[in-house]
Amino acid sequence: MTRSEFERFLRDMYAARLANDAKGCAGFFDAAATLRFAGAENTGPIAISSRSLSAIQEHLVELVRVFQWTSFEIVSLIIEGNRAAVHSRVTTTHTPTRQSLTTEVVDMVTVEGRKVIDFLEFVDTARIAELATRSPTQGR
Repeated sequence: MTRSEFERFLRDMYAARLANDAKGCAGFFDAAATLRFAGAENTGPIAISSRSLSAIQEHLVELVRVFQWTSFEIVSLIIEGNRAAVHSRVTTTHTPTRQSLTTEVVDMVTVEGRKVIDFLEFVDTARIAELATRSPTQGR
């Protein structure tokens, strides 16, 4: 895959997430892919590790259900060979509490055969966990 094809692949994958399309997101992953969201295990559905497409699909469905994206912007993108580092800014709404926040995220993505084989996300799990525990009447 050329650099421009890789960049288009990534932008399409993030467009599916911005559309809150869990099935569409899962379609970018290889059957033996790994999906990891770094963080403390006590942060519930935020810090996850999935090592099969079926587990990835389940986690994506739950993440999209609980955290609806309302905006997404790539701040910087570094591509080297089949690996990319994506620094982004995302606004998400925690659907159970209806609370939103904007935060920055860094994803490390490895692609082979036009499919993600490894996806590791670094996000402020403390802020996300705090968001998930706020009541709808608390300030943003």
